Amino acid sequence: MDVTALPNYRSNWNIKVFEHVNADRYTLHEEDIVEVSFPLGKIVAALRGHFVDIKVIDPDRKRPTGKSDRLFFVAMKS
Repeated sequence: MDVTALPNYRSNWNIKVFEHVNADRYTLHEEDIVEVSFPLGKIVAALRGHFVDIKVIDPDRKRPTGKSDRLFFVAMKS
């Protein structure tokens, strides 16, 4: 697996898997998965257009920081 940074907060995950077909034969399966991430402020701003109460949760810390790996968003309509 190779992960490559791309412009505009994107990354490409190139995954290669060899499938064993028979004694000495393998088939290569390859897939490129492009992933995108957005700055926290941009996500919250987009959510504010639809929700009044937005909470951002970092499961590893008391509050989100620049070191946060994964964030969860809880949003309520009214």
